[in-house]
Amino acid sequence: MQPRPGLSRLCSAVPSDHDAPPRGVTTEADSPTLKHADHLSGHHRETISQILQHPVSHNIEWRAVVSLLQAVAQVEETHNGKLLVTLGGETETFEPSNHKGINTQQVVDLRRMLRGAGFDDAEVTSSRAR
Repeated sequence: MQPRPGLSRLCSAVPSDHDAPPRGVTTEADSPTLKHADHLSGHHRETISQILQHPVSHNIEWRAVVSLLQAVAQVEETHNGKLLVTLGGETETFEPSNHKGINTQQVVDLRRMLRGAGFDDAEVTSSRAR
């Protein structure tokens, strides 16, 4: 006998195909691709632009990066507070910043992942102008 779908969400010990992903996790089906860059908010496009610009910007806020990643990637928070991010077939672990901004190595890693997924500054900028 199958438990009712609503009941299985209350009982984590009873797995069900009807369960939603854990809170804070974006599924592949929810993740937009570059083809949907038009649907990213202006804040998300600005964050991508800051990440991709040269030289490295030192005032990219951690909360803006997390918001962007939740919009474009599969994001899972691990038990120790780190973010496990999968984008474009690549998975990277990011440790939350102790400061308001992210460090240079995080910018480099984010650039690699975004470009690997097909994001580039020209595409984001042209989407912003629309």
